[in-house]
Amino acid sequence: MRIPGIKILLLILLALAAAIGIGLFAHDYPGHMVLRLPGWRIETSLSFFLVALLVTIIALVLLLRLVTGLWRPARVVLCAGAPIASACAVRVICAAACWH
Repeated sequence: MRIPGIKILLLILLALAAAIGIGLFAHDYPGHMVLRLPGWRIETSLSFFLVALLVTIIALVLLLRLVTGLWRPARVVLCAGAPIASACAVRVICAAACWH
């Protein structure tokens, strides 16, 4: 699905306006976060905690996608009309070499 340029521009402006609103709210009401673990006590603003949590979740998702992508088994890719013994019938991850 292709989104026309004006819709992309409006989505960017909407995201920017939302970010500005969230930033102004967080500036006025920073909140307070206390995390207690045995032997540790971490105090920070709620805004910083939420940003750090979001960055951590994104990093974990990207790491998991990378690891599962590396452990995914290779597939046998056959070109249409090519004999099985051809070079296109080898175990490959990307079928770009088979496309003519």
